[in-house]
Amino acid sequence: NPDPLAGRKIARIAWAVYGPHTLAAEAFDPIIDGRQRDWLAFADHVSIARAMKWLKDRVGEKRIVYKANTMIGLAEAAAGGMGMALLPCYVGAAIPGLAQLSPPLPELEGELWLITHPDLRNTARVRAFLDFCTGEIAQRRRLIECSDWKDQLASRSATVVGSDAGGSGDGGNGLVPATFTRRVKSQ
Repeated sequence: NPDPLAGRKIARIAWAVYGPHTLAAEAFDPIIDGRQRDWLAFADHVSIARAMKWLKDRVGEKRIVYKANTMIGLAEAAAGGMGMALLPCYVGAAIPGLAQLSPPLPELEGELWLITHPDLRNTARVRAFLDFCTGEIAQRRRLIECSDWKDQLASRSATVVGSDAGGSGDGGNGLVPATFTRRVKSQ
């Protein structure tokens, strides 16, 4: 039985299809057009299981032409024109030359949680750190959640998103008790 942890979900992590900015003006439907393009994938199938399943189900192994072991490496290869890639929106937005070609894909969405041991959550240092992280992430929530996709679609330009200083939408400011299963995932 894992130790209980105190935590709070502070954002959803949106994923979308990215490709070189030269494709931004073209209409792209990942379901229809996916099998017509070359794709890039993660070398480690376990750490990004949902993305790999999406690729296998909708694109097929034969269309995967390159694998990388980091998200940044994958994003830079896509920006360089090697193929399409599934990426978290905050990663895709950070790489020059990339364009978001699809709306966020709900089946790939993840969650960003801040967690700590319940005995530490109210100590001054931990509380200050959690408050700082919550504030910083709140300023970047639109980027992380890709909540301005409709604005991007209208312009069909490379992804450049602003920030949102809004709250988490969960109605609370503190940490709530929760129990988590500990799993280590590297990216």
